[in-house]
Amino acid sequence: MLKQLLAPQLVVIYFLAASAIYVHFRGRERLRIARQFGDHSTFLAPYNVLMYAGSAVPNEPVVSVDRFPELAKLRDNWETIRDEAVKLFDEGFIRPTAKNNDWGFLFVLQKRLEAVLPQMVR
Repeated sequence: MLKQLLAPQLVVIYFLAASAIYVHFRGRERLRIARQFGDHSTFLAPYNVLMYAGSAVPNEPVVSVDRFPELAKLRDNWETIRDEAVKLFDEGFIRPTAKNNDWGFLFVLQKRLEAVLPQMVR
């Protein structure tokens, strides 16, 4: 009986179930159990658990920028980066894709830049 319970096929299922349970109870906000079964986090739970275990970043909702010293260059030069992006946008180098095959970038251009650029130019 014990040999059947520890069969490799079942060990994989046990690992999937344990990973899904861990991901479900990891944070404060949880999905309803019926929705959790169909959510992508359930299917990616084994990968996520391995990433959590190997991560040096703490399990906090907001991580301090001081933990990432390599971001200091961005913090110190954000105005230069913004000015370069505005210049590229004005010269037409930043534009929506011609074939509409880049939905993420197209969304950012339409939703974010329309609201941000007029305020930045003022």
